[in-house]
Amino acid sequence: MDLIHFRMVVPPDLTQPVLDLLAPHDRVLNLVVVRAAHVPDGDAVECDVLTGAANGVLADLRGLGVDRTGSIAVDDVDMMFCSWSSRASSTPSAS
Repeated sequence: MDLIHFRMVVPPDLTQPVLDLLAPHDRVLNLVVVRAAHVPDGDAVECDVLTGAANGVLADLRGLGVDRTGSIAVDDVDMMFCSWSSRASSTPSAS
């Protein structure tokens, strides 16, 4: 399974909209939120996204303004071990 890792610093007022976007998405795995990052001010949000959905998820995050008011870092995931991750690759994609 090919994955992309997103690491974001999200202004507090955008954290809930970002979580509302990512949490129900069937191609987003390992969603993690750490409240109160300090540089820049905001919350740290991380997730893994199936490669085929990464461009759409990134466009949606940019549509919320995360790239302008916070930051988004994108990395390849070389390897992940998880018993349930194969289910994500076989379910229909959320829009």
